[in-house]
Amino acid sequence: MPKIIEAIYEDGVFKPLKKVELKEGGKVKVLIEKRVSKKFYEILERLE
Repeated sequence: MPKIIEAIYEDGVFKPLKKVELKEGGKVKVLIEKRVSKKFYEILERLE
């Protein structure tokens, strides 16, 4: 089942902002989208 996570790209590595339930060495596919403003995420969290 697809899952969306936020990550920061630093030093050639994607670093998740929250814990990810994934086995060490597990493979994933990454879809890169333009960064959305922090304000948008704040509004989205209030709706959940």
